[in-house]
Amino acid sequence: MRLKTWSLIGLSMILVCIPLSGYIAQDQDANALLERYKQSVISFTAFSIVKSEIAKGTGFLIGKGILATNYHLVSQANSAEGINYKGKKIKFEGIISIDKDLDLVLVKVKSKEPALTLGSSAGLKYGQEIIAIGGNRFGELKSFSGEIMQILEFENSKKVIDTTLKIPANFSGGPVFDSEGNVVGIIVFLDTRKHFVIPSDYLNLLSKSGAVTKFKKQTPVNYLETFEGINLAGKVFSAMKDTGRAEKYLKLIIKQKPGDMDAQLLLANVYTTQRNYSSAVALYKNILNMQPERDDIQILLGNVYFKKRDWKEAITALEKAIQINPDNSTVYYNIGSAYKELHEIPKAIKSYEEFLNLSPQDTKDTYARLGECYLEEEQFTEAAASFQEALKSTPENISIYYKLAKSLQNGKHYDKAAETYYHLAELSPEDAGTYYNNVVIMLDQANLPEKASKAAAKVADLKPDDADAQYNLGFMLVKLKKYPEAIEAFEKSVTIRPDFEYALLQIGYCYNQLKNYKQSIAAYEKLVQVNPDNDNGWLNISIAYMLQKKWASAIPSLQKTIELKPNSGTPYYNLAICYLNLKDDYSARDIYLKLKKIDASLAQRLLKYFK
Repeated sequence: MRLKTWSLIGLSMILVCIPLSGYIAQDQDANALLERYKQSVISFTAFSIVKSEIAKGTGFLIGKGILATNYHLVSQANSAEGINYKGKKIKFEGIISIDKDLDLVLVKVKSKEPALTLGSSAGLKYGQEIIAIGGNRFGELKSFSGEIMQILEFENSKKVIDTTLKIPANFSGGPVFDSEGNVVGIIVFLDTRKHFVIPSDYLNLLSKSGAVTKFKKQTPVNYLETFEGINLAGKVFSAMKDTGRAEKYLKLIIKQKPGDMDAQLLLANVYTTQRNYSSAVALYKNILNMQPERDDIQILLGNVYFKKRDWKEAITALEKAIQINPDNSTVYYNIGSAYKELHEIPKAIKSYEEFLNLSPQDTKDTYARLGECYLEEEQFTEAAASFQEALKSTPENISIYYKLAKSLQNGKHYDKAAETYYHLAELSPEDAGTYYNNVVIMLDQANLPEKASKAAAKVADLKPDDADAQYNLGFMLVKLKKYPEAIEAFEKSVTIRPDFEYALLQIGYCYNQLKNYKQSIAAYEKLVQVNPDNDNGWLNISIAYMLQKKWASAIPSLQKTIELKPNSGTPYYNLAICYLNLKDDYSARDIYLKLKKIDASLAQRLLKYFK
């Protein structure tokens, strides 16, 4: 037991060590970069006029004694003090220049350490490794690795970078490096739990030679109460699809500037994402009241109604968009889809056709939708043509192939329909039997028994152990009066399923047609052994005897048939015929009187045989 315990402990140790290896390599890269550039990164604290702590953050040198960081960290500061990697205090002298729109500031500091090299964001891409350096809550410099998730545009094509970096809020203002050690961005924490990166390109636009404004000389402001602060937060968080934070700040923008249509549009989009459709509609309508010629807003409004499944309102909005810009092809597609949902199929067809007439680069699923509309309108030729167009972009789409087959079938193009079903069987071998059966049924209903039997034979070959497949083949052969071949198929079916009553019934029928009454009776007797209550089996036994003029032998099975089906006139009629042929007029008349009560028409036919 002890040995087993130790082996399990050893195994668990191995399992724990394996995933750590990747992180160790990553941390080594980050630590190496930290060692290389730590002298140029400074953690700092901003203080109020009474020396209370206002903010903690990070900055980095981009010139001689010039520190870049976030404006919001020092916007209320009366003074600030930094700590370098050795724990030595660094004096902050004041502000050189500010970009309030991007929360950037350059600060004059007492430092002779080298400046970091500013790179460009132009070549950055998704998945690229980046490394951030910043101070922790104790002012100690740390480094973390991550990747670029996306580069996003917000107001006036300005850019921000969304990353996978897992860093504390005190990294705000710190540098982000590429793998070559160039600074490609600056970290911004406008919210203590959410950060983004401003590309370093914007730091190059700040003046490094302006007069220094002492902290105590600036007018202290809470950056996130200024328009620039809430505007940056609202529009960046909106670009990042962080709808909760975006909503908070976009509302503040609109409160300060009710006429900011961009903020209203972003907030309406946020509401749409949040499925707060009534609020989204109200904002889109407000924008349209101010800017009625904006077809893009009509489209967005129509899309909200689409999401609400309010098809009529969607059509109204989208048709207004077309009135403004008739070349807006996607709108025709959406109108067609709305009409399709309303089951106004002719209007849907017209809209889809108008969409296609504009030769859009992406036809979406329009040909498939158009085919469905034509199919519903029983325009089968047009439906087939549309589905064939749809298959050009999705050549192995089983659903579209099936609808094409149905269109060809309903249009009575049976050979083409059969080819399509056979192709479906190739595309989906597990469902091949079903598609072959569709061909059998189609050709049978079209009264093409020869072709139907060939299709049934394919199914039987494909599914040799399927009793139904063998039965269907036999049934098609019966229609062709190929009774020996049909018997062979039915007998295979019974071998697979011994209690298959329909197959036994058909075997008896085929032998009957071949005038092999002995075998016919044998098949029907096997049927009534399987199911003694099968009245068809008993009736057909009697008929086989009667066809041989074995009247007496027919009587017991006819009596059994009457027992099972006392309200059917046929067995009474046949029983009377047997008695008449046996010269038993008394019994025949007795049956006649009973038949009169059950089926007067048959009784009248029987009456002519009495002398």
